Amino acid sequence: MGSHPPNLALRFLLEMAALVAIGYWGFDQHSGIWRFAIGIGGPMLAAVLWGTFAAWALYDAGSTLLAELQAGITIVHYALSYDRVAWLLRTKGTEATPG
Repeated sequence: MGSHPPNLALRFLLEMAALVAIGYWGFDQHSGIWRFAIGIGGPMLAAVLWGTFAAWALYDAGSTLLAELQAGITIVHYALSYDRVAWLLRTKGTEATPG
């Protein structure tokens, strides 16, 4: 199920939502030049280093409902991707590709 097209689309949407959330947090929580540096640079840095901090960023910016939705949808996505998660745990970072 982890490579199923609807799940891949959900993964893409979650990643885009995470980048938007980090940008929103940067603009909401800072002022002056830092507002733009973090509001624009934050999502760029996150895209390069990637992590799952979108729910935290939304929560910190005061958008509790959006944070809960982001976290809930991410959990559903991971549950639907159980086969991919199992594969990652089995390979432990080897160069193999999922089947």
